Amino acid sequence: MGYFLVGGIAVVLALFVLEPLLQQGSAIFGASRNVVGSIDGQDIKYDEFSPKVEQSIAQFKQQYGGNINPQMQAMAVDQAWQAEIANTILTKEYSRLGLTVSGDELFDLLQGKNPSPLIVQYFGNPQTGQVDRAAVISSLKAQAKDQS
Repeated sequence: MGYFLVGGIAVVLALFVLEPLLQQGSAIFGASRNVVGSIDGQDIKYDEFSPKVEQSIAQFKQQYGGNINPQMQAMAVDQAWQAEIANTILTKEYSRLGLTVSGDELFDLLQGKNPSPLIVQYFGNPQTGQVDRAAVISSLKAQAKDQS
């Protein structure tokens, strides 16, 4: 936990120091102002990354009762960045390996007779063990709406 805390503080300090340079434009770094970083040659734009940070901050607020300090905020930014790295790298690897999930497989994981353990964890009733299929569908619709 200490390493995450130190890493988060380092990220916030780096952003604090680099913020004026990033706001001045692309003359210094050769990149546009709305690019927050690059992962494996792919630019990550601020407009795409900011909602992920906000979602991470919202999760921290929910988990810790609505109060968030600068260290937690730094951890939320770091968590969002690490998720972005994992998503970018894994997507490329899945594509390279030719791994795909068919529509039937996805349906079975989300709504089949034996849904994914994650679906059961997030949408299951603890007393009955039954999955709230309507909640799964509304969550998927909300996610699709957010990505549009």
